[in-house]
Amino acid sequence: MPNNLIPSLSLKSRKSTNIQRDSIEITPLKSTKKVAQCHTCEKLFTKNSSLKTHIQTVHNNERIQCPVCEKLFTQKSGLGRHMRLHSGEKPFKCPTCKKTFIQRGHLTVHMQVHKKEKQYKCQICDITFPTKEILCKHTSCEHSEKPFVCNVCGKKFSRKTELTYHSYTHTSERPHKCVYCEKSFSKRSHLAVHTSSHTGEKPYQCSICGKTFVTQGRLNKHTTTHTENRLQKCAYCEKAFANKDYLMEHMRIHTGEKPLQCHICGQSFEMRHMIKRHVRFCTRTYTCDICGGTFKRKLHLDIHMSVHTGEKRFECEQCGKSFKHNTSLNKHKKVHTKELQYVCTVSSF
Repeated sequence: MPNNLIPSLSLKSRKSTNIQRDSIEITPLKSTKKVAQCHTCEKLFTKNSSLKTHIQTVHNNERIQCPVCEKLFTQKSGLGRHMRLHSGEKPFKCPTCKKTFIQRGHLTVHMQVHKKEKQYKCQICDITFPTKEILCKHTSCEHSEKPFVCNVCGKKFSRKTELTYHSYTHTSERPHKCVYCEKSFSKRSHLAVHTSSHTGEKPYQCSICGKTFVTQGRLNKHTTTHTENRLQKCAYCEKAFANKDYLMEHMRIHTGEKPLQCHICGQSFEMRHMIKRHVRFCTRTYTCDICGGTFKRKLHLDIHMSVHTGEKRFECEQCGKSFKHNTSLNKHKKVHTKELQYVCTVSSF
């Protein structure tokens, strides 16, 4: 047998035959195994470079059509991924919660939810708790003082995270950015709610009714609907609420109470969502690039700019006369409509 040939032995014969391997001179053979396959015509190639050349020269203009919706694809693998939308197949399973996904990329995004799952840590004494609710109770009992003070407005907070979120109202900072679009948010929970509009993902499931939610906080609020005596009825109208806090907030509509006060301008509000929206606008300012004047609303800045530019944007449709302000135009229009505010009671002239 020539030295450059290696005897072909089965697994069984290799085990049963005692061969002095070190005494045999082995010359490696050039492999002819075809490892790359064209997804379009299934032709095999020994090199990836040969496969790429084949695709460019043979299938460069070919497209594979979906038999269901007639959408075209350049590769068979792309069509395969697309077909799962029609079949409903979800081959990619989360190893943590067993939820399945159509594409691997969707699973990758979902896994970030589990990476962020962690124990809730006390910012004062570093003790950790399994839920946010227990941490809040601990903070109120053990650390009733509010050691974290805002250096802008002086407002105090019991947790460092609360101070951090509050500071965004002064700076308009939004550090949590969406990976799918250009939007950014001041709170991670707000980002999670927004991200679900892209992915449709709701990883937190109610163990009682099976309903799913975007955040743990929303699941916790929902869970209260399953407790006994869950409907809290308003004493003034027929409305009922699953949460006592919601009822108390609703009652202010009837009583006129406005306990929520803006720490910037002092204006009071009935509802939490009202003051949150107000604070966003209250802290925002628009600055004139010419004189440095500041304004609370962009409309006021636009009106102010006419002082520098001399622009008269508001034109009378009847006579063509122009004015800097809309209020001036409205007063002028009364000349044409003959609306006289002051009438002589003595004569008819």
